[in-house]
Amino acid sequence: MTDILAVKKGDFLIDSDQIYQVVSVADGKVCYKSHAGSNSKVKCTIPSENLEIAGFRKLMSEKEIKEMMARIGEKGDKENYNNKMVNEVVWSNDIEKIIPLLSEIYLLTLANPEACKREQELVDDLSNMLAREAAFVLKKDEEEVVKDIKKRLKKTLA
Repeated sequence: MTDILAVKKGDFLIDSDQIYQVVSVADGKVCYKSHAGSNSKVKCTIPSENLEIAGFRKLMSEKEIKEMMARIGEKGDKENYNNKMVNEVVWSNDIEKIIPLLSEIYLLTLANPEACKREQELVDDLSNMLAREAAFVLKKDEEEVVKDIKKRLKKTLA
């Protein structure tokens, strides 16, 4: 991953929810706006040293996206996932934590499909989160990428 403090005008950032474009960088502050949607005209400013704390990171490169996609289905440590831990992983926007979390929660849905509505929603949310960035970087349809992620999960974990 690239250094978050080295952002410049025109760079794209991502948090756990959406993609942003850097409008300006001056006096240790980063001004950014949502890349798409109704909020794309609203600008926000954050001290550059707070970007990582707030869950921002630069978009992955095409190479990093392809490496991430190849890792879909990697298992993490078997943990008892709770809402607090899941929320912290999502908020951190850390791909190294999100991929194994997605895999482990997907395995829970396989173990008991009827009782795991919340887990299935998490699989969908995490898949969408990863797909948003991959689709943007690779210039693909987001739904197509979601299908690819779920196909990879099924292939490696089922």
